[in-house]
Amino acid sequence: MEETSQSIDLRILGQKFLFFCLTAFLLCSAATITNAGTEDEIPDSTDPILISAANSTRALATNADIWRGTLPRRNTEVFQPGARIVVFITNVDLMPDEGANAFRVFAQDASGKQYRLMVENIRQLTRQDWIYGVTVRLYDENEYNGQPHAHGDVLIRVSWRGNTSNRLRLGLGRTGGNIKDDAVAIPTPASTARPSQTESSAEPGGDRKRFMEQATFGPSSALDFRLRQIGIRRWIDEQFAVAYPTIPYPNTELRNGDANLACGGVYGTSPEINLCHRDLGIYLNRNWLVKEAIYGEDQLRRRVSWALHQVWVVASPTVYQQRWTQEYIEILDRNAFGNYRDLMKEMTLSPAMGEYLDMVRSTRQNPNENYPRELLQLFTIGLYQLNQDGTLVRDNEGNRIPTYDQDKIDQFTKVFTGWVLCSNGNNPACPNAVVGAPNFIDPMYLAFPNNQIRIRLINSPRFLPVGCFAATVTIRLVQTPSSERLTLLIRCIWLFQIITIRPRKLYSTMRAPRIR
Repeated sequence: MEETSQSIDLRILGQKFLFFCLTAFLLCSAATITNAGTEDEIPDSTDPILISAANSTRALATNADIWRGTLPRRNTEVFQPGARIVVFITNVDLMPDEGANAFRVFAQDASGKQYRLMVENIRQLTRQDWIYGVTVRLYDENEYNGQPHAHGDVLIRVSWRGNTSNRLRLGLGRTGGNIKDDAVAIPTPASTARPSQTESSAEPGGDRKRFMEQATFGPSSALDFRLRQIGIRRWIDEQFAVAYPTIPYPNTELRNGDANLACGGVYGTSPEINLCHRDLGIYLNRNWLVKEAIYGEDQLRRRVSWALHQVWVVASPTVYQQRWTQEYIEILDRNAFGNYRDLMKEMTLSPAMGEYLDMVRSTRQNPNENYPRELLQLFTIGLYQLNQDGTLVRDNEGNRIPTYDQDKIDQFTKVFTGWVLCSNGNNPACPNAVVGAPNFIDPMYLAFPNNQIRIRLINSPRFLPVGCFAATVTIRLVQTPSSERLTLLIRCIWLFQIITIRPRKLYSTMRAPRIR
């Protein structure tokens, strides 16, 4: 099927964008690196330094509403939860497009609870341009641990590019309390002159180590040496071409869905039957994944496949046999550097996904909206519209703007009815069918291709019969309110899963390429 302008090509979004999101935070200038083997290809990001008051381990801070863009002459020691404040950092060298989204500010109270505070703005000081004022609201938008309380001092720190600052005290409601300074805490007052490069606090190789943590399942001396030899760019090209998997898939045969029938007895009957029960489940998949993550040469593919697994989820209580789960894993591996539409098509027709999200039981008489809802909410466009930097689009009243409504879910639900496991050995589309076992290898197929239920495509006045596979799945699977919203959500998820930080403008303003 010829690809349309709304196709999102992960050969580009997987190679160019993946390379971009893995390395963008490492590049401290826009200069092109011509010597791949030099140390300059992986410049080290420095640890930000949170500025303290003179002779104190208390953060230098002021009220954001009265700040005038310079260091305050007098320190404000106490703030109320929810207040907007400005704290000050140095030892950072920002790229032109780096802004507030590049930073995180955390606070810890005396009970050990962590709060991620809202970073609203960052501004370079006029007269001391090596210092930045970071505007922070003393409010945790996630509310995982609730909100910080006005019970005394908390310890705050600033993170940037995965590097974290020293921790300093900040009074909430009052100063004092039971929290103790870190053992290494010292006063860090503002420098009166620009620090020299020799005063940088960066640890040599720190960014290379972080790259290995993001692009693989952990740093190793061999990989570090390889990166020094050929550089990041060539290593990523090398990973695109490497054969996979290094450790062969377990590849057990399809068995009866009843473990007792498949193994010829209940667990505990004999050592042989016990071993059958163990290997029939997902033990072999877990064992294989650990070996592949530790010893595999296809580290980048494995890392991306794992990130996709965090999006396209199935669970072992439903997909509980080794071979069932393996086919699901192979789809992720096969499409890790591929086309996102192909991934959606394969995963939609995956027996594992069909079983997990009930599409295999969705019929004309009893439609099930589980998979269609998750397709929109989790796998493609998400609940709410997003800006290019990953933040929420809001209307004039400050409300979030939904990307779809129940009517669109209802229309999608009609598309995904009538799909069943390909367990008929007489069907040429089912070459892997085994008598007496559900077929979790071959894609599901449409049991009633002549069904004349008609569905209205999202953002389109046209109607198509549900049984028209090519139109309803191959092409219109991605017929969402905006394919750009699809790429926004996937970019944000990938940034979080691969490099473990929120997207910032540097990453997110790169628009998804359109192909023929």
